[in-house]
Amino acid sequence: SFPHFYLGDTFFTDNVRGLQPVKEKHQFYLVLEPTTGIPLDVAARFQINLLLKPLSGIRMYENVPTLFFPMLWFQQRATMPQEMATSLQLLLWMRHLGVVIALIAVFTGILLISCSLLICLRICRMHSIQMEKEKNEANMYIATMDYPKMEKANINQYIVMKPRTKMDDPAKL
Repeated sequence: SFPHFYLGDTFFTDNVRGLQPVKEKHQFYLVLEPTTGIPLDVAARFQINLLLKPLSGIRMYENVPTLFFPMLWFQQRATMPQEMATSLQLLLWMRHLGVVIALIAVFTGILLISCSLLICLRICRMHSIQMEKEKNEANMYIATMDYPKMEKANINQYIVMKPRTKMDDPAKL
């Protein structure tokens, strides 16, 4: 049980003189850091009791009342040292820092992808404008060339006929 039967029924404290349960001195408590579950302050307090009851055949114990008699109580207390508390604060701060760095990385990535897309669109647009310009220039060049009008009757005047020589014979090569 807890020391001095703290939080126990008054039946236990009324049968033994000198018991005065006090919360601050006899309660068990455990303070945990809520995010990590690391114990910050612990006070473990327990009492060992002996069940006393009448025993026939032993005169000394024939008329004793039935009760739990406290034999001893002990406590174990542990508190986190200051240097560990500082490390824990740093650990908790690092968790928030990680979230901030991750958000910055995501927004930077989105910004870089957007800039890359804009640059690609600009390059494609400039390339298509350049291609259109070159096409227009080529069409203008073709349109301004002076070709003689060919008629069916005098098409032969543009074809040059030259006699074949022995060197031109592919079978002799």
